[in-house]
Amino acid sequence: MVYTAEPLEYPEGTTLPELLLERNVNNVPPDMPAIIDGVSGATVYNYSSFRATVRRVANYLCQDINLPRGAVVGILAANSVRGITRSTHG
Repeated sequence: MVYTAEPLEYPEGTTLPELLLERNVNNVPPDMPAIIDGVSGATVYNYSSFRATVRRVANYLCQDINLPRGAVVGILAANSVRGITRSTHG
């Protein structure tokens, strides 16, 4: 399955976290698919659950790992979102 979309217009200077978590640039409903499994076509995350998961991972890094807000983090993981989100559940 190949997904294509129109180019996204957003304000200059917008950071990736702002774009993903705070701005709803195209007024996308929260129940729309955000991440789709390329093999099965199943929705892995809708926009609402994706934003909640990103916030949970960020909180884990700040509170449990004690990284300062704004720190740059690299994540080496298999081609799956499941491993990253599982590690934040303790």
